[in-house]
Amino acid sequence: MKYKILPNTPLYEAIGELRDKIKAADVVAKALSNKCGAYAYSGGRGVGGGIRALCFKEKPEHFKLLQYPDYYYPKVSLKVNRELVSELAALPEVKDSELNELVGFKSGMTIDEASGGFRRTQRPGIVWKEETGVALLDTGHGTCAPHPDMVEILESEYLALQGK
Repeated sequence: MKYKILPNTPLYEAIGELRDKIKAADVVAKALSNKCGAYAYSGGRGVGGGIRALCFKEKPEHFKLLQYPDYYYPKVSLKVNRELVSELAALPEVKDSELNELVGFKSGMTIDEASGGFRRTQRPGIVWKEETGVALLDTGHGTCAPHPDMVEILESEYLALQGK
């Protein structure tokens, strides 16, 4: 289901504060990624901040290759990596639950057509259109409890508001 969060409401303001928190956490993660010399990074497990992997073209010394090419993480058992591992662990992260609780989101399950396995929607998708002041929510296969500051919209309106 698709929703528009009504402007100038308590939920809209709370979502804006959460957006600012996400941006601030991402800035700190990006700075640590840059300090390490990575060309990119994979964010944490929440909606913002944290680092799960650092991306390098060549394997750095004292790092282990993760599941995908170019994705590495420092070997935590090595003394030489203790400071970096501590910095990674200390990165601020914005958890899924912070967004989910704001909008009353409950996760949902569906069957992944490609693999035939189950797929779980952990959090809703959220789009901020700062130039128009619009905040949009897509629950995927989850649900949202009715909230007075949100109105359900059609997919066509959802796409139009995104300029698609």
